[in-house]
Amino acid sequence: MDIVVIGGGHAGIEAALASSRLGLKTLLITKLVDSIGALSCNPSIGGIGKGQLVKEIDILGGEMGRAADFSSIHSNILNLSKGPAVWSTRSQIDSNIYKQYVLNSLNKESSLTIIQDEVIRIILHKNKRIVRAIKTKINNIINCQAIIVCTGTFLKGLIHLGKLKLKGGRFCETSSDRLDQNLLEFGFILDRFKTGTSPRINKLSVDFKYLKIQHPMNPISKFSLSSVNSYLPQLPCYITRTTNKSFLFLDKIIGRGKSPLYNGQINTKGPRYCPSIEDKIIKFPEKKIHQIFLEPQNLNSSEFYLNGLSTSLSPINQQYLIRTIKGLESAQIIKFGYNIEYTFVIPTQLYPTMETKYIENLFFAGQINGTTGYEEAAIQGFIAGVNATKKIQGKDPLLLHRYNSYSGILIDDLINKGVSEPYRILTSRAEYRLILREDNIVSRLFNTSNQIGLNKYKMFKSLFYVQQLAHNILIFIQNSINFHERINFFIIETLDRINRDFYISQLNYSKISLLKISEKSGVFIKQYINMLVKNFKMNKYHSWIILKSVINLKYSGYIKSIRKEVCINEKSKKLRIPFSLFSKRPKYISKEVYDKLCEVSPKTIGDIINTNGITPVAINILTIMLQRFNK
Repeated sequence: MDIVVIGGGHAGIEAALASSRLGLKTLLITKLVDSIGALSCNPSIGGIGKGQLVKEIDILGGEMGRAADFSSIHSNILNLSKGPAVWSTRSQIDSNIYKQYVLNSLNKESSLTIIQDEVIRIILHKNKRIVRAIKTKINNIINCQAIIVCTGTFLKGLIHLGKLKLKGGRFCETSSDRLDQNLLEFGFILDRFKTGTSPRINKLSVDFKYLKIQHPMNPISKFSLSSVNSYLPQLPCYITRTTNKSFLFLDKIIGRGKSPLYNGQINTKGPRYCPSIEDKIIKFPEKKIHQIFLEPQNLNSSEFYLNGLSTSLSPINQQYLIRTIKGLESAQIIKFGYNIEYTFVIPTQLYPTMETKYIENLFFAGQINGTTGYEEAAIQGFIAGVNATKKIQGKDPLLLHRYNSYSGILIDDLINKGVSEPYRILTSRAEYRLILREDNIVSRLFNTSNQIGLNKYKMFKSLFYVQQLAHNILIFIQNSINFHERINFFIIETLDRINRDFYISQLNYSKISLLKISEKSGVFIKQYINMLVKNFKMNKYHSWIILKSVINLKYSGYIKSIRKEVCINEKSKKLRIPFSLFSKRPKYISKEVYDKLCEVSPKTIGDIINTNGITPVAINILTIMLQRFNK
């Protein structure tokens, strides 16, 4: 075998597909083939920041976007009331259809083999720190050139359900208890995190008259450029909330030491942005009510996932808790929620390629690097799969950057800043988020994707034409044009009073610049799309091309400023630091920062930026000092 991928979660899937599609013989080893592509927690793909990741995976040639579209049963775009920089696609997924789609995609690859087994040891070449083979429970020794470890929560996984503690990476699935010792022997620094999942209830036992309905978006939002049709019927979700009874019950349970999170049973950190319901009660005592989302698990089942109710309480206490919630007073639990502790590797021990610094041709991807979420795992798996292949083929690696992708931000944060809690991608982590939007994925990553060579779908092949069309739309908007009387009326009706007066005054002229109108805050993007779709005779599927053009014009001043800042920052990162600069503490640098600089001995400003404990103010001061020094 050329490459061995350990684990059949979202990271393992993308890694195996990437390496096999690039022509290398790949072996995917998983403890349970039937669980490949399982959605262990909530049945959804995408979300704030995560939607951008899925679309980046798609344009680069990964599979998650197409799998999500194929199995979507409720799609939406979040943050539409805010600016386009934070719009994010999210879809509820039929978990069974998603798994089947993924397994079919894997089975289609002639260069890919899947076996059900457990890897218990990684074997190195004698007297060399480079991988040679793996040892498994059943198949014994399997030689390979590279290994990608995607163990998720299975590495020394321990499930907590009240007082009950079970070894496992997922409920009723055994954990991997020997590989972590192997990694310790190699010198890796390991740590422990925890995550959790919510109960699933029977839809037929819910009283819907107390619930707020949440309809899917129409038309359906998509992740993949190659997904044209709507495959499945769309279902509604529902919203309820906890009550004061819920708060009092949880407060009582925690006070009596019956919560594993607060009685010393669980001591590890969990994800800040997806806390257990017990954490919400303790950390936000002033908030007595919390929203709970009822999300369908599948089209053909009566199972609802209770998003927002992650817990490690005992089964009987979970049942009591649910019956304090509006509409769920008679709800029947099908599957109980639980917390799980697992081992991960401190990600600062990785290169940007996802290869480890200690062992050559050994790559880590997914939750083993301290992340949380399907999407974060999938992009790491994809990058690891591509780079493991390129390493074997002797080609230049795939490197993504903070200024061109959320994927680059995720990797940069992991390998340079490390993690103190399970890492989740957020739009707030992107300092250049106005140029990292969902609508401009193509222009950002088209060349990178072309170099990888994995995206072979017909839609991708026509993207050159799409880029040209976007350029023509820009010219159309920038030029002065005559408006139809009906369009004039439509625009006037959508403007506020001040802007309406401005627009009417312009009607004295035979022509008016659409760009001029676009600068007025009262003009909405939706009306442009409707107008331009008609003018260019395009279907609504292509409206994202127009959307990109309009946004670029509307925020052109900000975007130009950001691009200039990116250029300056990238040049600054390369500024070399003379040894004499730190011979004594600079005037405006604190002793704490100075001691850190002396300890690290950075060679460039880029090294300083990547050093924990150096404040942005200190970085700015040092950059100015260096620029003056060089002059």
